[in-house]
Amino acid sequence: MALRWLSSSTKTLNPQEISKFNALSHQWWDRQGPLKLLHHMNPLRLSFIESFTKLHQSQVLDIGCGAGILSEAMARKGALVTGVDAAPLNVQVAQHHASLDPDLDINYSCTLIENMKLQSHYDVVTALEVLEHVDQPLEFIQNCARTLKPSGYLFLSTINQTLLAYLGTILVAEHVLKMVPKGTRKSLIFSFQ
Repeated sequence: MALRWLSSSTKTLNPQEISKFNALSHQWWDRQGPLKLLHHMNPLRLSFIESFTKLHQSQVLDIGCGAGILSEAMARKGALVTGVDAAPLNVQVAQHHASLDPDLDINYSCTLIENMKLQSHYDVVTALEVLEHVDQPLEFIQNCARTLKPSGYLFLSTINQTLLAYLGTILVAEHVLKMVPKGTRKSLIFSFQ
């Protein structure tokens, strides 16, 4: 599977965020590594999604798929998954990891949501822990919604904009417990204009 990179003006995503996640690309599948929290959260995420809709034979778009942790889990449930990420090395790792399981057929692409021309195509769109990394959250959400079928589901998750969330996710998780790499969380302060 060849890596595709679609050029963009990078309207919604900061290039520094892309570089940050490219640097983490080979650590995504280390269940004891710096991204182990994603592995622990993944069954909960999957269960939450399935509590709203069936994944079997659903067209699913996983935006900010990283190296494919959630994409693979949804594909194992029978979803027809397209995973997109702006970090080229993440997409390469996702493609390689999926190729190790002959039962997985996931279409990975290195692109930004605003570059996707599809409208009303997907039954399910996920963008989990992505919003805090985009520069234009409202535009990003509008672009996500544009790809949904009329009866589709959009699943978003992000860190709350509270002092408690800041203390827990940045100070404690990144600096004290070192559960996630420093600088993983961009900023908790953004506004919808």
